[in-house]
Amino acid sequence: PICSNGTPIRVGDPIMIVQHPGGGPRSVSLDTVAELFSTCVTYRCETSRGSGGSPVLLSSWEVVALHYETFEEARPVTAAHQPPRSAYQQPAVQPMSDPMSMSMAERYRSVGR
Repeated sequence: PICSNGTPIRVGDPIMIVQHPGGGPRSVSLDTVAELFSTCVTYRCETSRGSGGSPVLLSSWEVVALHYETFEEARPVTAAHQPPRSAYQQPAVQPMSDPMSMSMAERYRSVGR
């Protein structure tokens, strides 16, 4: 994955989500990139229902991805205090008029399912 300015994203990069869950008050969650996949990045960060579509940003305010979904993972009881891992869809680079864009959107919806 790459940032909106073309800079590669790396595990450990600090990131933040600016969210307005369900149209409510703004909140900001901070963490670092945990894992990288070809179409998404993951990290453990608190997000709220209704935050889908929120930008995921580097500390330089470069867009890394858009919030897509949160998923739970099995963790040892000693790690129960950790928030769930969140998955983020990397922004599509292709315009929506491109025929490949729809198939890319369908693939994004299947991430983590």
